[in-house]
Order: sequence, then C-alpha cells, then structure tokens
Amino acid sequence: MWTGLNTLSATPGDSYQWFLDGNLLSGEINQTIDISNSGNGNYVCEVTKYCCTYNTSIVVATVGMNDLTQPNKQLQIFPNPASEYIDIIWNLSEPIERFKIIDMSGRVVLENEVWVKEEKVRVFLERLSSGLYFIELVANNEKLRSRFIKR
Repeated sequence: MWTGLNTLSATPGDSYQWFLDGNLLSGEINQTIDISNSGNGNYVCEVTKYCCTYNTSIVVATVGMNDLTQPNKQLQIFPNPASEYIDIIWNLSEPIERFKIIDMSGRVVLENEVWVKEEKVRVFLERLSSGLYFIELVANNEKLRSRFIKR
C-alpha cells in the first residue's frame, strides 16, 4: 500500500524484509519503507505472521514533469496511448537484440528475441489488457526503457 508521497507500507505482520526488483534491500525490515532515494521498480515485502510467510508486491512508476517535457531522445513510442499497436523508434548504432513488455505488477507479458537493425519496429497489442506498461529494449547490453498506455 502506498501511504504517502515517498512511503510504502506492508500489511501487518511479525517481521518484514523488503526487496526491490528481486534484490534484497539490506536493513529494510520495518512495515514501512521510505522510497525517496530508491526510485521506480517492483517493491516486494516478505511478511511473516504466525509462522507463515507471504509477499506483498507494489510497483512504483512515477511520472514527473521531466517525463512529460523531456522525452527519451533515444527511444520513442507512438501512438501513446495506443489501442492496436505501437511503433517503437530508437536511436542506437547497435541492432536491437530483444525487447520486453512488462505490466504494472512487474510480470513480463511479452518478450521477443529479435535482431532488428532498422530503427523502427511495430508491436501489435491485441493480447494486452488496458493499462500502463513498460517497454525495455536491449542492444549490446545497453537497455532503453520507456512506458506506454494500452487503451
């Protein structure tokens, strides 16, 4: 649960351990966590209560004024929002090796290994539900990330 501008809170329990994108956050063992220095990602809190352990997952994706006024010049997605497809244009010297589309829960919903030298590819979205998604392109171990909305 998001309880404040920079604070996440897990459900009540006896003990807690927070993770960010699958990596243990050392020393983060309280019910709440301040994320002001950590940024975007998939936060998971492992909660133990009465000898049972369960996970609470919270995806944080902030959109600030810089995201709106200074778009990523190396990666462009349009139309955005989109309903049928997105065109992805990138400005890299290396071919794209693969791309992933990730939903708000952090689950990879589409992943393709490609070897695209052109600077544009069209991805059809018929299998995606409406919502906010992240896209990640990989070229020669360099990652470009952006987000789009599926209507």
